[in-house]
Amino acid sequence: MTTINTEKDVYTVLAKSLYDSGKEGYLNAYDYDKIIDLFGDVVARVDTNDYQGDTLAIVKKNGRYGFVAFSWGSCSGCDALQACETYEELGQLIQSIEKDVVWRDSVEGMKSYVNNDDRTLSHYAHMEFWDNFKSQVNALT
Repeated sequence: MTTINTEKDVYTVLAKSLYDSGKEGYLNAYDYDKIIDLFGDVVARVDTNDYQGDTLAIVKKNGRYGFVAFSWGSCSGCDALQACETYEELGQLIQSIEKDVVWRDSVEGMKSYVNNDDRTLSHYAHMEFWDNFKSQVNALT
C-alpha cells in the first residue's frame, strides 16, 4: 500500500496512475490529454498543428469553467512532459499545469475572461488559432 504524506506524494501517485507503463523505468508519458482530462470535460480546445506549439482548452467541472494553456515541444529537450524521467517529475508537472488553470464560476465569466483585452498581451492571442478558439468559447451555452 502506498502511503501519501504530502501534496507532492498525491501528485506523484496521480502521475503513476495516469502514465504507468507496467515496465520498470519506462514512463508512458507522451501526450497531455490525460492531464487536461483531470481538470474536467473539455468543451473547447485548439492545438497548434505543428511539431511544437501551444494548447488552449476550456474545461467544465462541477459547473465551473477552467482555462488551460500550455506550450509543448517535440522532444525531451523542449517538452516538459517528455522530459520527465520519474513519476515525481510528472507529478510536479501536473501540479504546475493545474496551478495555472484560470477558473470562472459561469460560462459567461469564462467568455468575459477570454474576450478581455488583457488576453492580447498573451503570446497565444497572436497565434493563428486564437480566433478559432474565441469562436468556440463564445459559442458555449
